[in-house]
Amino acid sequence: MEICNVFQINRKEPIVIALGFFDCVHIGHRKLIDETKLLANELKAKSAVFTFDNREEKYKKANEIYNFAEREYILEKLNVDKTIYATLNNDFASLNGQQFLELLFKNFNIVGIVCGSDYRYGKGASCGTSELAEFAAGFNARVIIENFVTYEGEKVSTTMLSDILTYGDLSIANKLLGEPYFILNKVESNYKRGRKFGCPTINVHVDKKLKIKNGVYATILEYDGKKYASVTNVGTKPTFNDDNFTVETHVLNFNSEVYGETVKISFLKYLREIKKFSDENELKSQIKRDAEIALKILTEEMLND
Repeated sequence: MEICNVFQINRKEPIVIALGFFDCVHIGHRKLIDETKLLANELKAKSAVFTFDNREEKYKKANEIYNFAEREYILEKLNVDKTIYATLNNDFASLNGQQFLELLFKNFNIVGIVCGSDYRYGKGASCGTSELAEFAAGFNARVIIENFVTYEGEKVSTTMLSDILTYGDLSIANKLLGEPYFILNKVESNYKRGRKFGCPTINVHVDKKLKIKNGVYATILEYDGKKYASVTNVGTKPTFNDDNFTVETHVLNFNSEVYGETVKISFLKYLREIKKFSDENELKSQIKRDAEIALKILTEEMLND
């Protein structure tokens, strides 16, 4: 997949572009992407998605579910040909709707656009699909406007999903995301407490984004093309009187040294709340029980693949 900055001229081939925020690539976003790929195939063009690589502090959202690298990962898996990105800062936010579309059409050979019926763009979200269709017609670009996807009568959105993840309902969240919620990032060094009592863990950096519900989860860790059953503690570690928020994962049958390496942790089931154990042996016994559940879930997942 090609990654392009919106300000860099890249007109070497015709594209059909999906417009939206695509901040977590849920099933509504995936519907737009599917339609984009179909139209691109019809028009003998490449498929593209517009998104943001980062936000300056003023525009940061507390409910950001996936960072840019994680969204890149998803879009590549969905076989999108090109990701076009911008940084959400004062300069970009000041562009009116006309200027935004002029920028896109000047720098890219756009032959088609796909967006949701509630898509807004330009400074203050002042423009919508009618202005978009009128502008695109001047370039003979096809425009497809899709109805948004709903769940229990409400539009599927990042806000809806962040609320669901905060409450820990993974069965619904994973359904609406189109795949299990995951963290994709580098492994950091930690206190190595688990190693001392026979339950070594890896600590994954979570950036400044949504913190899902504190608790213990059945997870799958992917590294170097392989999947491992794991159990992940999200939040504090009261047994050690540690109030720092971390994501620590105990991986079954895993002996690799992965500090500094990138791993993917997929969250399959919320197992229990965090609790304080009387000692390390009691904690170790509970981790083993949690891990057995995770192994069973992974086995079922592999049988269903």
